[in-house]
Amino acid sequence: MTARGRKSAASKEVSTAQLPGQRPAAPRGLTKFQKAEWEAIVGRMPADWFTRETHGLLVQYVRHAENADKLAGVLDKFPVEQLAIEDGAERFDKLTKMAEREGRAMSSLATRMRLTQQSRYNAKNASTGADKAGSAAKKPWED
Repeated sequence: MTARGRKSAASKEVSTAQLPGQRPAAPRGLTKFQKAEWEAIVGRMPADWFTRETHGLLVQYVRHAENADKLAGVLDKFPVEQLAIEDGAERFDKLTKMAEREGRAMSSLATRMRLTQQSRYNAKNASTGADKAGSAAKKPWED
C-alpha cells in the first residue's frame, strides 16, 4: 500500500537510486541510437562500473557517438566529384574536421570512464598480450 499525499524529494531520490549490482538504466531524453549505445556499453562493463557521478559523462559519450555516426554517413555519401570544386573541398574539409572533433571527444570521455584498452592494461601487460596473440597465430609447421 502506498502512502497518501505528496512524495517528498528525499523519497523520490531513494526510489530512483541505483541498487548495488544493478546496471543503470538509460536516462530519459536519449534518442533511440543513444539509448542502444548506452545499454551496449553498460551491459559490457561490470554492474558497478558506472556510479551515479559518471552518468553525465556517459550521456555525453553516447551523444558524441551518435554525432560521429551521422557525420560518417554524410562523409560516406559525399560525392568524390565535389572535391574538384572549391566549395565541395571546403565542405569535405569541414565535415572531416567535425568528425575528428567528435572522435577526440569520444576518446577523451572513454579514457576518463576507463572504457579503452589503454586504461585496462599497463605497457608490460599489453605487450605480453600482443606477443602471445602473435605467437598463437603462427602455425607449428611455419617455424
